[in-house]
Amino acid sequence: MFKRNLLWKLVQQVRLNFQVSFFSRRVVEHVYCGEKLRVSIEDGLGKAWYDKDWPNLREFELLGTGRLVPGALVFDIGSHQGVVAMILARKVSPTGKVVCAEPSPHNFKVLLNNARLNGLGNIEAEQVAVGDSVGKLTFNSSLNGSASAVTSYGLRITVDQVTINSLVAKYGPPQVVVLDIEGFEERALSAGADAFNSNCDFMVEVHVGAGLESAGGSVAGVLAYFPADQFDRYVHHDDGKEPIRLETASPQFFEKRFFLTALGKR
Repeated sequence: MFKRNLLWKLVQQVRLNFQVSFFSRRVVEHVYCGEKLRVSIEDGLGKAWYDKDWPNLREFELLGTGRLVPGALVFDIGSHQGVVAMILARKVSPTGKVVCAEPSPHNFKVLLNNARLNGLGNIEAEQVAVGDSVGKLTFNSSLNGSASAVTSYGLRITVDQVTINSLVAKYGPPQVVVLDIEGFEERALSAGADAFNSNCDFMVEVHVGAGLESAGGSVAGVLAYFPADQFDRYVHHDDGKEPIRLETASPQFFEKRFFLTALGKR
């Protein structure tokens, strides 16, 4: 069984490497949430996600009513290829800064390339995962990478891991944290007290049934970091419907992946 699993992972890895190596790379230009950006398309997932215009995202509209303003410091955790980070960088203007954390070597390279294509000097990127401790993390090699504790694809790699607290120590307290880390969100929040102790807004993609539980987390565990007396909380799915107050959502709402936008009251 072990040899069969290892052989299958090798097949997955070879297939992935082939797809990336022989992909027809090109630079496209689209409007993402009102921002015209140039994006390097370097793999099939990037083509599916980024080779099209994006409408205004509800979470950005909510963050824009709070602390996502020119001059803000933003942590974009789980940056993938940097499109969201570039939107955020435009929102905070050159006087602000977006700190990116992306562990995948391929995605990190594309992220840096995209930032250069758009002349965005206010993006600072680190090739790291974010979790509940500083050290190392076993990671998978898929195009939409995640910790091997969450999903397994291809061969495993070892990446550096930091915490939100260690990022605060290095860059200062953020005004906005965007968290999209494929199920590791509760682990990252557990080592983020230094951000919660500042005036900070959060957007968290909560991966219900898509990694959250595999990483030992739960919806209740994530929401516990955003009590009603400290945050105005909104939730929505990616179905085009408007965000609603968390307090008004039915129990069934939380049975699949959703977005949580929490605006600090402090």
